[in-house]
Amino acid sequence: MSRRLASRRSIRSRAHSSVAVVDRRPPLALSHDGGRTWREAGGGLPPGFAVAIDDDNPDVMLFAARNRLYLSENGGIFWRALVPEFPDIEAVRFG
Repeated sequence: MSRRLASRRSIRSRAHSSVAVVDRRPPLALSHDGGRTWREAGGGLPPGFAVAIDDDNPDVMLFAARNRLYLSENGGIFWRALVPEFPDIEAVRFG
């Protein structure tokens, strides 16, 4: 996919050229070249509100749906739900 995307909810990794955009269908679009090209990701994920990319390893990402977090350790190809459910999630980040 090589089109430009815009969204209110996007995140850029500080240490890498990875960018993620949420609030679309499928719920996530990823770029690993600073936004020049994009690929859709998260086709099985519910609608989301936030995403975080680990600055030390851009393959590690957190995706926040309404009350559940999903983790990818391979650049958004596969996702797994983390066990606890939370009250409504508005933001996520790696500390």
